Amino acid sequence: MDMGPGTTGAKWLAAAARLAFATCLSAQAGAGAAQVRAPLPPAIQQEIAAQDRGCREEGGRLAVPPAVTPAQLNGDTQTDYVLDYSQARCTNWGAMSGFCGQLGCSVDVWLTLPGGLRKVASITTSDWKLDSSVRPNRFSTAVIGANGPTGKRNNWAWDGTKFAVVAAGPASPAQPAARTGGFQVSIALTPAAQTWYNRRQAQPVLLAVYEGDPKSSAPADLRHPAEDIIVLGEERVAIPLTGGTVRLTEGGIDRGLLRWVQGEPRVGLLVGEDRGAQASKETEQFLLCKPDGAAALSTLRSRGLQMRCDPPAP
Repeated sequence: MDMGPGTTGAKWLAAAARLAFATCLSAQAGAGAAQVRAPLPPAIQQEIAAQDRGCREEGGRLAVPPAVTPAQLNGDTQTDYVLDYSQARCTNWGAMSGFCGQLGCSVDVWLTLPGGLRKVASITTSDWKLDSSVRPNRFSTAVIGANGPTGKRNNWAWDGTKFAVVAAGPASPAQPAARTGGFQVSIALTPAAQTWYNRRQAQPVLLAVYEGDPKSSAPADLRHPAEDIIVLGEERVAIPLTGGTVRLTEGGIDRGLLRWVQGEPRVGLLVGEDRGAQASKETEQFLLCKPDGAAALSTLRSRGLQMRCDPPAP
């Protein structure tokens, strides 16, 4: 299904179904595909809600939540999470993050353990990297000294008891090898769409669902139940209320799944909303945007995309 002129509501519904399936995989919830929403696990929602309460106690709100990246960090099959606060924003702090200092920004690591999801590390760093091409994923952070970055990196791992530094190594090479790519999307929100967000007191969010065609050898449980695709992951990026250009890093792709995909991955894009923790149980609504559907990842990398969005149909 390609993005382009002549798009239909059926394409939008198909993209929404893909998003629901991605949610089902990441949250390990059998009923996820019945709800068009990308909920985070309750523990992560509660953590973000606590940050929002802190913002509201100071007269604002958490307008841009931390970026949440799924990972596989302790060797099991359950999804772990990395929360990056470098771009998080509270409205009462203006342009300042509030989650960053001279030594870097806060990055929290959450592991799904036998007792449930638990925060096992809170790290201040100027840079972190996740190599999802191996299992467990490799996680590293820049080492910050008294005079700033030292040029070295800390490698972290779960030892069965704690998430701790296991080795320090040289700085990453100037030419990144594992996670290149990324693409930009320019989003025009019509005046009616902006009014809709203001009325709902919601933050506009762009959702990217990565997918690919399965190889014949791909396990059945990785295939979408309604379409013959594999959902590779999803990524959420906040959009300014007036619209604008945002960048997708492709960090939501589970690269361990690429070995089961033939041909080129695609990306389905939806413009939704983040209403904060107080509305976490409500079904997310999506705008009516053109173009809709899914586009080849290489096309988005080379050309980007321009979308124009109206509010959902009443």
